[in-house]
Amino acid sequence: MNKRFFKKKVLLATWGCNEEDHYTNRDWKPILEKLFGHIHVFSPRDNYFRYGKEEMNRRFLNLIAEEKPDYVLFGISYDEFYPETLIKVKQASPKTITINLFGDDNWRFDNWSRYWALFFDYIWASEKDISNYIAEGIDHVVFLHGTNPDFFKKIGLKKIYDVSFIGMPIRDRPEYIKYLYNHGISMRLFGAGWEKYSNLRDIYGGFLKSKDYVKTINETKINLSFSKGALASKKDKQLKGRVFDIFSCRGFLLMEDYPGLKQFYPLPEIKKIIFKNKQELLRKIQYYLQNGEEREALAEKFHKFTLKNYSWESEFTNFFNNTLNMRHQRAAFLEINKNIVRISLSEFENLVALKKKLICADYVSLSSENAKNLDYRDYFQAYSLEKSKKPVSCCDYYLHDCALGDYMLFNAKKALQSLNKKQFNRLCIPESLLIQKNYFIKNMRKFRKFFEGKSDNLLNEKNTSIVSIPLLRNIKNNKFGELNYSEIKSTFKMLFIEKLYSLIYQKKIDSYLIKLIGFSLLKNKFILQYLLSSLFSSERWQRAKQ
Repeated sequence: MNKRFFKKKVLLATWGCNEEDHYTNRDWKPILEKLFGHIHVFSPRDNYFRYGKEEMNRRFLNLIAEEKPDYVLFGISYDEFYPETLIKVKQASPKTITINLFGDDNWRFDNWSRYWALFFDYIWASEKDISNYIAEGIDHVVFLHGTNPDFFKKIGLKKIYDVSFIGMPIRDRPEYIKYLYNHGISMRLFGAGWEKYSNLRDIYGGFLKSKDYVKTINETKINLSFSKGALASKKDKQLKGRVFDIFSCRGFLLMEDYPGLKQFYPLPEIKKIIFKNKQELLRKIQYYLQNGEEREALAEKFHKFTLKNYSWESEFTNFFNNTLNMRHQRAAFLEINKNIVRISLSEFENLVALKKKLICADYVSLSSENAKNLDYRDYFQAYSLEKSKKPVSCCDYYLHDCALGDYMLFNAKKALQSLNKKQFNRLCIPESLLIQKNYFIKNMRKFRKFFEGKSDNLLNEKNTSIVSIPLLRNIKNNKFGELNYSEIKSTFKMLFIEKLYSLIYQKKIDSYLIKLIGFSLLKNKFILQYLLSSLFSSERWQRAKQ
């Protein structure tokens, strides 16, 4: 234990900090205990599924007020914490330093990280290029990424697989795997989601627990890593954490190239282990299967570099040493003094009067009794217009019912990526928009049609900035008439399932389930479809039992 740290209190509050196979439990917790002697743990995931979101937030703030930790380490997943909860941390414990890890900034910065970053004292970024934060005046950012060599290590097993890939079937990964398989490469495939690819059934080995993950790396001659994120973006690729883990095991790796890679591994040998397309990957696999000594020498080279530069223990030690040496100052919200004018559908009847009303406006918000604004809605959407320089901002929203509460959550970024223009425009309710005044006036007739549900091509990736924070409640939804179940399933988070988990745990499920089934039969039949499919998911029921 470092004497400089032993009087400090640390609270680990990452989503999976009590899950056996989650990296924050497996890798972070033992290192933090080694540094500080003892840490407090609060699992948002466990409390969320046991007691519901509101009670989870209340319990978290109670723990902060009771323990007054010096540090709180977050790893927020999506919307589990209310924005006001993160504000209240400082009210409950003014000296507490809050830290959050943002792990997917290559595809989540524009719509997610840039907003949540404002709530924390320090940001841990998993990319070395933090220029996107600095450009927006967010300077409390440090690079922090690594592996746990005590867990990911060489264990002396025989190499029984020529090629292995461990991960989900996102983006173009299935095309790569099929290409290799069709060209005679002997390989094994692991990870959730591949079971639906019947033509790859012969090589699919299921989902791996952490110990089996390490075992498979050690048993594989050539491990693979792809760089593209889950959703397309300007910075489309990233270094996956499995790269550090594989090198830590002294495994050999071929990885997909991307512009930031050489910042992590500035070694001349890097060009030997990267690929840019399917053909190059196939050639390098064939070459390194025939040249084992060269393969093992490269594995050793990258193993040594990784242990020297990317262990979680050294990263944590350096960070906390630096915070003790610095005079800490809480980052403040940036002021945005903009005049937002709200208009209703009826005001489109008199365009002259409407234009007069907008004379002093900076931004225009479409409002109705069908939706209710949540805290920070105006701030975040005005912030998104200021930073993105786009004319329209669109936020996520809850579908709400007085009997069921918030039962679904619309993911605008995912909808923009996975649906066509017509489908996307149908799901972006008018009340979820904030519009730059001049753009609104120039396109007033189009916005009227959109408000009336008659326009299917107003919003697109070029003119719309997405805020992936639910900032309003849609109380009366009427946007789902022509959408099918697969479209709904791919763009909404089904909060009613999470509500059921907590009620099962509390043995209070009966009345809610009856209301949910009745609501589905009368209004939204896809709820019942999703509910029935979940009955056969062992993973979902495991959540309810925990």
